[in-house]
Amino acid sequence: MTDNPQLVNHDVAWEAAHLTNRDIDRRKLHGQSAQQYSNLVGDIAVEAAEKIVKAEKIGDTDLLTGLPNRRAILKRLKQELSAAKRYGKKLSIAFFDIDGFKQVNEAGGHDFGDFILKGLAKRMKQGVRAEDFLGRHGGDEFIMILPESDEFSALVAAERVLKKLNIEPTHGFKSFRLGGSFGIVTSDGKDKNSTLITEADRLMKKAKLKSRSIRRQEAILGCITVGNTITTYNRAGESISEEQFSN
Repeated sequence: MTDNPQLVNHDVAWEAAHLTNRDIDRRKLHGQSAQQYSNLVGDIAVEAAEKIVKAEKIGDTDLLTGLPNRRAILKRLKQELSAAKRYGKKLSIAFFDIDGFKQVNEAGGHDFGDFILKGLAKRMKQGVRAEDFLGRHGGDEFIMILPESDEFSALVAAERVLKKLNIEPTHGFKSFRLGGSFGIVTSDGKDKNSTLITEADRLMKKAKLKSRSIRRQEAILGCITVGNTITTYNRAGESISEEQFSN
């Protein structure tokens, strides 16, 4: 199957159209009525539409974790930004990655890393509200889209997911402490997709640098950046410090 969802949809529609013509010609040979032709066309149209919907879903899904992929994230974010602007609501996104995951891949190989990532995806989904949207941006990076959420609400949502990252997988005689670094941005819907994601990524990297500097001295779960504040969390998911920085 091609990796391009648009090509998949085009191929499905082309196949369905030719299938329709072939079947109608076959039915004509057997003397079936115009009404039967009409019913046949309707049935095949429904089948073709179902195939296209299925292809769209496949094209929007990350095959490893089962989460929405980057393509789906961008589509959903565009929709939510439009809704936030139309109804005068706030919208937040949280861009985050998995701290310690590089060491997991290096020690256990990519198969082991994939296994851990799949497990983490299931755990993270448990920490996400039904109205929120969690997707895999790529590698060990993820994005949450949080409709009708200001900075405080988004911080609470990020803290829930951060706690789900508190696992210590082992490979052979080696164990790893995982965690997360988050960057949160809030919008009134007037921003572009790329602007929000770029800013959230920038804030996530600030959290990452802070997390790395602290991990050298003590075990922490991760850091979350909101605005110009970086909050650090212990392994229990409790806030232990806040630091202000200038942009």
